[in-house]
Amino acid sequence: MIQSRLLLDRKKVTIGGVDTKSVTLRNIYNIGACYLNFGPQWVTDELKDLKVLQLGRWQDSPLHHIEVGSQEFLRELRTLKELKYLSLRGTSNIFELPSSITGLESLVILDLKACHNLERLPDDISSLKSLTHLIMSECWLVEGMPNGIEKLTSLQVLKGFLISTYEKTPCRIWDLAENLTELKRLSIRIGSEAVIRDEEFESLENFITLKHLKISWSVSDPRYAKIPIRLPIDLIKLHLECFPGKSLEECFSSEKHMAYEVNITGGKLESLIPLFRTVKILRLSLPSDVYTFHWFGLCLKLVSGYALEHDLVVGRPKDGISAAELAKSTQILLVTQVTDDVIVYLDPTVLVLNASFDTFLCRGIR
Repeated sequence: MIQSRLLLDRKKVTIGGVDTKSVTLRNIYNIGACYLNFGPQWVTDELKDLKVLQLGRWQDSPLHHIEVGSQEFLRELRTLKELKYLSLRGTSNIFELPSSITGLESLVILDLKACHNLERLPDDISSLKSLTHLIMSECWLVEGMPNGIEKLTSLQVLKGFLISTYEKTPCRIWDLAENLTELKRLSIRIGSEAVIRDEEFESLENFITLKHLKISWSVSDPRYAKIPIRLPIDLIKLHLECFPGKSLEECFSSEKHMAYEVNITGGKLESLIPLFRTVKILRLSLPSDVYTFHWFGLCLKLVSGYALEHDLVVGRPKDGISAAELAKSTQILLVTQVTDDVIVYLDPTVLVLNASFDTFLCRGIR
């Protein structure tokens, strides 16, 4: 008998050691188990044709915690030659991904997001030729990248690519740009040991199919705020996380265009360069309750925690500047006068503070 799927819906589950001789499984989904144990030689003949093994959480919230009794179960994965999807997302007690996993040549999606105990990946993953999605974001203890990522030419999504030393990250951005011609989504983390080569981030412009790009800084040294960056010409969305400088001017001084949508979260940023006038959607999520921010000549104080019904920014113009003049000088198409010293900007093509992100009330200061 063929059973298409097995749902792990109890809080504690043991996989293996159960009589399944009359059942052949194709898919295993964890929909509610928090604690997973694996019996000895858990991969039986009845699992040999398994295609989907979703052990990690499907929810994106860190509140959904999953723990395995031991990471030894990973060694038996090498026998699952038909496996196409493997998710360990949000699973703790996994410290190392064994090299045997590189034998899964049919694997299409490998999701390791938020495996917070994970420290080491296989030395070389170039044999995983079928991979289209490699997700390693929020694996904070990983110190380097395996060899062969640039040889995974079917990749469409690569998240959590770590920039470290030359030895720990032998593959660099220009290697990815040259070989991953189908890549559509890329997230890069600049690690605490990052050594940035000349023109490395400028080579981002060579990604011909890239639509979404995220760059995160895990280092506070302001020197890393001066990396020259060139963006792909068809980029739709740019996300900058924990930027360590006050201005983006040195990073994008040679840039001639900007993405349609820009998200900025965390960091020390205080002003935007004129290039950001071309951005259609700008989302800000800043770290402190009160934060001074420069917006094209206006000095705004952002105050978080306000639940606004609409996408808007509230500001106070400088003395002697009317709402109409301010609208003209800042390219804001619709300005509503609220009081003598408060105006509301409502043009979504200039600035959008979306409710799904932190919402800010902006009051101008002299």
